[in-house]
Amino acid sequence: MSADADAHNNNWLGEQALGIEVTSPTLAARCGLGNIDPQHDASGASSAIEQSLEWPMPPNMARLVTLRYDKDAIGAMAVLMLRGLGKDHRIDKMLVSWIGALDRMPYRDAREKYPELAEMHSKTITDVMNYAVHSSGWYLPRKVSVMAQLLCREISKEKISTMAEKAALVKPKRSDFPVEMQGRVAYICAPNAYSAARAFGNKNFEVVVIYDPERETESGGKHERWCVIRQAQPIKTFDRSGFEHAINDAEASKRGISRETLREQAVEWGGPPNMVVSPQGAGHETMLSKDEILTLVRAHLESGVVS
Repeated sequence: MSADADAHNNNWLGEQALGIEVTSPTLAARCGLGNIDPQHDASGASSAIEQSLEWPMPPNMARLVTLRYDKDAIGAMAVLMLRGLGKDHRIDKMLVSWIGALDRMPYRDAREKYPELAEMHSKTITDVMNYAVHSSGWYLPRKVSVMAQLLCREISKEKISTMAEKAALVKPKRSDFPVEMQGRVAYICAPNAYSAARAFGNKNFEVVVIYDPERETESGGKHERWCVIRQAQPIKTFDRSGFEHAINDAEASKRGISRETLREQAVEWGGPPNMVVSPQGAGHETMLSKDEILTLVRAHLESGVVS
């Protein structure tokens, strides 16, 4: 981590910091008010935005910090802000639950598992939320404010329509990608098209490995991102747990460090139940090669072990 990054973190972390999806154990430990990150614990049965409804309210001067600019983390900040303003009763709890479901699983799986929530919320609202939290020209307070308005239905239909049109302009249009099959594993190289490739691969392959050498980070800049996705339905056929352990062992070995140090340096692979993602952030990219990654993926698809 650079000296500038250290100085920035030293300024924000401490006794008055409340973490929201601070996925680095080292940085999370420096959040004196705790860290709302249920998705990345052992069960992964909840989300930050859902847990923020019940989390003890932080003091007025608290600092909310995150490593993830997505609708779950930014939405959690918005919920805490609304609670602080006494607007608990205005928050659309069903929309919060839907955002939580979408954070834990792909849209198709969320729709099948929670059909009543899918029926209640159009895709437009989540597209608009994604546009708001990913807009590079917006500072964090604006992102949180817009999320709060959407959660309380305090934003005009005209403004939602305008944002939806802008979201459509930046939304990837591709519906297919060149695919390299290695046994039963699909490999897709998708420069600057990570999200679209994930959506395409998840629909079409039992296990797919996505590689984007130009993935844009939430804080600006680009880095290399790998993502391994397994099908959730109708049966989980990939030893996800075994793969995560194996690839982190390989990553630590490649770097010549221990697993504990790998965790401390925030260069671990990890993710939700049906996905394993490479270390995130510029300068934190994996040191493993394509062949090393795909060899481990194939081994844990063909092992016969399900997790």
